[in-house]
Amino acid sequence: MLGTFRIGEDITIALDAMSGDVADIATITASLRKSVLPHTFQVDTTFSPIALTVAPRAAVGDFPVGWNIMLTAVQSASLEPGLYGIDAKLTGTSGSIDITDTTAVIEITRAAIQ
Repeated sequence: MLGTFRIGEDITIALDAMSGDVADIATITASLRKSVLPHTFQVDTTFSPIALTVAPRAAVGDFPVGWNIMLTAVQSASLEPGLYGIDAKLTGTSGSIDITDTTAVIEITRAAIQ
């Protein structure tokens, strides 16, 4: 699991460019889906995917070039506690399509103090 976040807070996940040239990426989209199981991620096909905001990120110090994938506090406020999966789709300038190799699984929890 990549991390735990609270309902009603901003969520930011880093997607690092591990190889290739980021200039070769024409578009990148990402979405989040809920799991049907409480402790193991399995896509809930009845849950409509939520589009996430994707912003390019320059290399800074030990952090490589890549993208930040974000969900606002307002958006996360409408989520229920549970496991969620995040995947990204990268479309190259040549039209090639690449999907992230592994689904990033996060847990959303409810704060004791609301």
